Amino acid sequence: MFKGEVDETVVKVKMVVSNLTALKAIYEQYRANIRSYFSQQDAARDWEFPPVLVFHRYDKFVERVQLIYVCREFSGIF
Repeated sequence: MFKGEVDETVVKVKMVVSNLTALKAIYEQYRANIRSYFSQQDAARDWEFPPVLVFHRYDKFVERVQLIYVCREFSGIF
């Protein structure tokens, strides 16, 4: 990520943050509407695992990528 041109890298970081944010939003959307995907409501079961088990490392990664972007935007160093 730090080997390319600054402008190209910024575009890539923006795209990564956007894609990762969209992925989690889609997960939350499907999780919230899981019952509507079944024809019989008795067959539908809510997901029983906490999202933190799935997204803990993911959230930390997104935070780091966003921090890189914010640092770049406000520092003018990169």
